[in-house]
Amino acid sequence: MDVILLYGPPGVGKQSIANALSERTGYPVFPNHLTLDAVHTILPRGHPEAPKALHQYRIWLTELAVRTGCPGLLHTIVYKLDESDAYVYALRDTIAPAHGCLFPIQLFCSQDVLERRLVDPSRSDKKIKSVDKLNDLRGRAEIDKPIPYLENLVLDNSLLSIPESANVIIEWCKLPIKNRS
Repeated sequence: MDVILLYGPPGVGKQSIANALSERTGYPVFPNHLTLDAVHTILPRGHPEAPKALHQYRIWLTELAVRTGCPGLLHTIVYKLDESDAYVYALRDTIAPAHGCLFPIQLFCSQDVLERRLVDPSRSDKKIKSVDKLNDLRGRAEIDKPIPYLENLVLDNSLLSIPESANVIIEWCKLPIKNRS
C-alpha cells in the first residue's frame, strides 16, 4: 500500500489536491481532521497526552488500511520539523511490510497566494483562517521545511490549478489511474 503524504502550511491546498488525487486514483483521503476531532473529544487541545494519542490513532487506522488491502492512502499534514518525525517514520514503517512506498510531497505557494487562500470563505471553520494564526504557528514550529531524510517532491502550486498539481504528483509517484466506467 502506498501513502501519498501531502504536507505544507495551512492554506497551501493539501486537502483540495488530495481530493483531486482521490478522484483520479480511487485512493481514499485519510480523515486527519476527523481524527483530531475524535482525540480532542476525549483529550482537550493542549493536553500532554493528546499528540501521542493522535499519532497512535492515525497509525492504527493506517495499519487497518494495510491489513484490509487498501491500495493507497492520501495523508495531509502540516509537517513540523523534528516534531512530526516520529509520525513520518511510523507511517513509513507501517506500510513497509506491504511493500508500500511513502511519497512525501511538499506543497508551497507564494505568500500572497497563501494569504488569499487562508481567508477564502470556502475554507472549513476547523482550519486556520487568518494570517495571524499562520504566523503564530510559524513562530512555534518550522513548518516550511522539507522532510530532510526522504526524497521529496517539492511543488510550488502558486500558479498551478488543482488538477495540474494532481497531474504532477500522479506522474512523479507513478500512481495508477482508476477506470472511469
